[in-house]
Amino acid sequence: MTQTNDIGGRDVTWRATIVKRRSAPPLRFQGRHLARHTSGRSDTDVTIDLWRRKTPGYVVAITSARTANGASVATLDQAMSWLEMECAAPVTAIDPADETSLADMIDEAGRGLATQRALRWLAGEAMDHWDRMNDPLSDYPERETT
Repeated sequence: MTQTNDIGGRDVTWRATIVKRRSAPPLRFQGRHLARHTSGRSDTDVTIDLWRRKTPGYVVAITSARTANGASVATLDQAMSWLEMECAAPVTAIDPADETSLADMIDEAGRGLATQRALRWLAGEAMDHWDRMNDPLSDYPERETT
């Protein structure tokens, strides 16, 4: 797992950012990148990013070879809730009308399950980090202050 944090003087600029969303237009915002968590595995590469919006709130995004999705939320707690909902979502069903061979369907289902496992593990790491950032009593160096 790789974790980067752009707080603490390393990157405090606001940047125009676009995040892909499932079943919605891309999310465009001015933000400061706070954290990136990556699984670091080529077969199930998953990335979770967190930005602080210039206008109040946060943007959280998940990217993998299979999908990309993001959301704009008001608080870090809401970002964690959104991430939990994404982790609970079922793996996309395979369309039986598809002309793909059974072996390819089984292989695709296996990749989907492996990606979901990687996402759930990585989400736990990210939420632990974000929770420490959000704790007002923490001396955690990446704590976001306004």
